[in-house]
Amino acid sequence: MNQSQEIYSCVYVFTDGSVYNATCASVLFPLLESEEVIIETSVVVRKVSSYEYQVAGIVLAIKMTIQYLQHCTARKSVEEVYRVAQ
Repeated sequence: MNQSQEIYSCVYVFTDGSVYNATCASVLFPLLESEEVIIETSVVVRKVSSYEYQVAGIVLAIKMTIQYLQHCTARKSVEEVYRVAQ
């Protein structure tokens, strides 16, 4: 790892679900400044409530985070997968 790369304290993931488009999306900001921001979307096949679209976005975010941390080279010995914003 290059010493000039800034390492952030945690991975940030933002989510949104849309009833109108029947989709959800997640945006992951990685630990290393040099890494690309990861954007994923998912279509929710069946018609559900707005709450369920939001939950689908959160599930997508958790899957993205786990996959990212499995392949990340800048890991800490303990990682928080969920943290409440204060």
